[in-house]
Amino acid sequence: MKPFPDSSQDTRQRLLEAAILVFAEKGFDGAGIREIALKAKANSALVQYYFGSKEGLYTAALKFLFEQGPDAVGGLTPPPAPDEPEARSKALASLRNYVRAFLEDLFACRDPEQFSREMHSAVHLFWTREMMEPAPERVDMIRAHIQPHVDYLNACIRALRPDLDEEGQFLMGCSIHAQIMFFHRDMAMIALLRSEAYGARDMDRLATHITDFSIRGLGLGSTLQGV
Repeated sequence: MKPFPDSSQDTRQRLLEAAILVFAEKGFDGAGIREIALKAKANSALVQYYFGSKEGLYTAALKFLFEQGPDAVGGLTPPPAPDEPEARSKALASLRNYVRAFLEDLFACRDPEQFSREMHSAVHLFWTREMMEPAPERVDMIRAHIQPHVDYLNACIRALRPDLDEEGQFLMGCSIHAQIMFFHRDMAMIALLRSEAYGARDMDRLATHITDFSIRGLGLGSTLQGV
């Protein structure tokens, strides 16, 4: 006989959302199962029932974050090969589309219908903690989530600058990703500096700015005009 036959999926999700809030604030070591369960308004024994342990809950909460919102990047047309006809113009368009799609994915979690302000902040703290010090047992899961982004961007750069070696392409990719992440990660500071945070209405403007800046950084000396 199962110990909690009437437990619902809603309870499981409440535990995941509560876990994100508590883990974000206190980290893995500082968070307690009872505190998480209390915030979720659930029996603490349900953590064991659904997730097996605090470690299992942490991993499930991280996976839950990965599954939220649309996957705009996943639906993009693959970038061209370096020797494909019109590879440069196609790669420029792919780069711009990638930047725009990644921004969409990042800013999707700001939707107030899906995430409260408290949850929005917690999502970023939780993710930042894990990216700074990923636990060995979660490295494969994190890599599986971010590798498609890295591969897509590197393919764009390879088509634009086939003369670069792999390390050069990787460094260029890091610089472009850093621009994208800055506008999202530091949105509160940006809002203080310009009196308003960037949002969904600014995606095209940000995508064009980041892509133009990146094109110049790649040494191509041109903009997106006509692409």
